[in-house]
Amino acid sequence: MNLFVDNTFSTNHYISMSDKIKKISMFFLYFNTIEHVKCLDEDYRKITNDGLTSERQRDIKYKILGFRDACTTDGVNTVFQSSKFGKCLYHLFYSANILHENQMSFTITHFNDMISEGSEDSDTIVKGPFVIQSNNAFPLLNDYSYSFYFPIINHRNAKLFFSHSLLTNPHICIDVFLITYLLHFDIHVFTREHLMDVSELYMKERMMNDKDSIIKSLEYFIDYEMENIIVHLLQFKYTWSYFSFCYFFVLYYPEQLRDNGLYELFLRYIQVSSVERNPDIVKDIHTILFTI
Repeated sequence: MNLFVDNTFSTNHYISMSDKIKKISMFFLYFNTIEHVKCLDEDYRKITNDGLTSERQRDIKYKILGFRDACTTDGVNTVFQSSKFGKCLYHLFYSANILHENQMSFTITHFNDMISEGSEDSDTIVKGPFVIQSNNAFPLLNDYSYSFYFPIINHRNAKLFFSHSLLTNPHICIDVFLITYLLHFDIHVFTREHLMDVSELYMKERMMNDKDSIIKSLEYFIDYEMENIIVHLLQFKYTWSYFSFCYFFVLYYPEQLRDNGLYELFLRYIQVSSVERNPDIVKDIHTILFTI
């Protein structure tokens, strides 16, 4: 199955993340990865990969991403509403844990903005955070275009990885939102005015969060410089995937969470401050789901 996309930073980051994930042992049990890439110019003509110069790189307007097997989002909702929900949920959280062990973090996002039209060679698939493959009974993590590989992020390139579009992603925690806000609005020193602006913007479409907790956590950063705030927030970078997952399932599958005894655990995770997020959430999910 193929995906036809614009040649953007997020597309190339997606490819890079996929290549890193393929180095993980038994990766195919947890992740939907890209197997091959075809480069096209503005007239959809193929550009060979052999010896591409910087000038030739600029001619690339689109890319076709080829995946290793037929995959679809169609069956995901059915699986999440079945008796397999608990095991599928644990499988996804364990997938995120594997990424953390390899210095990565996953961000749930629907990136319809990447989909383009125009190539008869491409077989555009429906995109989403999770997919079902024909040979796999469990959902696989999909779309790494807005996720993070922390060893390559530094103060010079951080704005590229913390894309401005993250500000409208409903599944991110306040840590990611604040870093993105500081970088793109060039905030050198965080003030109370910034606090009120951030809290209002963040809570606008994220009503499952606790506003008082958000404001209290932001008050800590008043009069701090941007660099110090980012360094502080990066301490919690391996909670970002779990937050994104918890928010997604609380929002879309609350009844299934309640049926499995997980709703309060997930809700608490997204409503506490960064420092209070449960570092053992995968173990706790396992205990609730599989301990008799």
